[in-house]
Amino acid sequence: MILHAVPGPSPTPGRGRQRRSDSTTRLSRFVAVGGLGFAVQMTAATLLLASGVAPLLATLLAIEAAIIHNHAWHRRWAWKDRASSVAWITSFTRAHLGAGGTSLVVGVGTVAALSNVLSPIAAQVVAVGLCAVLNYWLADRFVFRAGAGRRVAAASVAGARRMPVTFFALAMLLALPVAARADAPSPAALQSWERYAAALSRAREADLSRGVPAWATDDDPRGTAVLAALRRGEVHVTGRTLRGIDVDDATLEHWQGSVLLRGATIAAIAERLRHPERHPTPRDVLALKVSNWSEQGHDVYLRLTRSMLVTATYDTWHRVRHREVDPDRVESVSVSTRIEELHDAGTPKERRVPLSESRGFLWRMQSIWRFTATGDGVIVTCESITLSRPVPFGLGLVSRPIITRVARESMTTAVRAWLKR
Repeated sequence: MILHAVPGPSPTPGRGRQRRSDSTTRLSRFVAVGGLGFAVQMTAATLLLASGVAPLLATLLAIEAAIIHNHAWHRRWAWKDRASSVAWITSFTRAHLGAGGTSLVVGVGTVAALSNVLSPIAAQVVAVGLCAVLNYWLADRFVFRAGAGRRVAAASVAGARRMPVTFFALAMLLALPVAARADAPSPAALQSWERYAAALSRAREADLSRGVPAWATDDDPRGTAVLAALRRGEVHVTGRTLRGIDVDDATLEHWQGSVLLRGATIAAIAERLRHPERHPTPRDVLALKVSNWSEQGHDVYLRLTRSMLVTATYDTWHRVRHREVDPDRVESVSVSTRIEELHDAGTPKERRVPLSESRGFLWRMQSIWRFTATGDGVIVTCESITLSRPVPFGLGLVSRPIITRVARESMTTAVRAWLKR
């Protein structure tokens, strides 16, 4: 007797299309949530690294923030159809045991493995890419799998009980090197700085020979709009650039600010330049001391404070030189010769740290002050460039607004100080 296989019911075409549609929708939502989670992770990492947290600990905490964010949105959106059949604590625990555990292992392992090759943030970006596919599979087959059985449920509950202790122990282990360190500026960064500073000097000398106003900007090359703003009593601050001059392995900030001192004279300005200790200083200058004084210039020590999510304090030394361009114009150039970051500034534990142990917020700085007599008074223009550690890869959208705000506020403070007489 010949036995014939009896075919089962053939799949309904509509159901297959529906399943494919559901899978596509779920995957697109997973990608969208993952994109938001990536932003959360990168933002958290930026804040933690800027606060001085060790790179590995910052990685751990940033990943944890992304896990919590992603789990919440996965339940509400991507796996909404299964959320009611899986208790919140169960899916939350599974997220840590499964996708979360994988992310922690791969993330921390990637940072450790690539610590001498890439920046901590760049290593995290690599880890995110490696985890994406695996995390989707785990979320679909494990985290939001309904009816996984008593064994999985028991493991989830046991894991939930152990998770706080495990997380705390791992956090304490990674927290041992509590100070985040930035490497000293590389030769490429220093060469970029010298190249940019030299190009800036040449550009401004060319402007002077062409009669370009000192307060002119990239957007207002004739200075007409800026002059009108100054006459209205405004303090004008803007970013500037030198085209065609690349900066390697560092962040270079280039800003300019101008203010009109009504009733001031060039003679009064020259006296103030020669004796800065006799006049008000910007609020971010905590201390000032002049040495090696001469009519042409002096050396000056400044204790500066900068705030970018956290406060950093520096002892800085500068070489200052003045020159009279003509009877109506005076120029003063300040170039940093030494910069040291302070730990525990203003406390009994205060100490200066070598460049290799600093957070890299300030490596070099140079300011060009130009004073021009007009019929309304003297226009004070400061053009400043600073060099700091590079913006972490992938964090430009997060870091750039913060850096820009700090640079703008610092320039505004510097030029406003001239209004105090």
